[in-house]
Amino acid sequence: MPTRGTYQRVGLETTLPGSTVEYYKLNYQFSKYWPIIPQLVINTRAEVGYGDSYGNDTTRVITNPDGSTRVVTAAGLPFYENFYAGGTNSVRGFEDNTLGPRSEPTLSYNRGQPLGGSLKTVGSVEAYFPRLFDSPSARISAFVDFGNVYTGVDNFKANELRVSTGVALLWRAPVGPISISYAFPLKKEDGDEVERLQFTFGGQF
Repeated sequence: MPTRGTYQRVGLETTLPGSTVEYYKLNYQFSKYWPIIPQLVINTRAEVGYGDSYGNDTTRVITNPDGSTRVVTAAGLPFYENFYAGGTNSVRGFEDNTLGPRSEPTLSYNRGQPLGGSLKTVGSVEAYFPRLFDSPSARISAFVDFGNVYTGVDNFKANELRVSTGVALLWRAPVGPISISYAFPLKKEDGDEVERLQFTFGGQF
């Protein structure tokens, strides 16, 4: 398992000019391991994602059920390319991909559906105890996660960041890495979907 070093990744996704929908997405990931003592390693992580449209806004004529028409103009990042947060790979203690803007509540979904957003910001501080087990294929950690998704840059508010804390067990099993975490939200809002015990394949070592 890593005990020191820095990892950075910058990603760019874009459509070509002239495409039906013209947009771009930027993503930056950062991770650094700090060896404190042989029995303790601190890892700090952060991820920021942003997307938007470019060129002319997309305008379409929609035919209503009664035969009338209306003009709809679409701007910004397409909804199907939105960023999401929450869950084992971002803010543990919340259900996967449920943080951020939501649709209006309905009879079938009284909390509204998660919509995602064009701005994502998440981070974590995690303390690993690499020598708690004799086997190098298992480790335990304590963490604090934070983050959220916003409709856009203008909608960012630091006081809307969700925060959770908990413990995690990661095991490099023969079938692949397995992660089990138990997290307790320190900062949440009404309507947030909490999931304290989470299990996933592919936890990073």
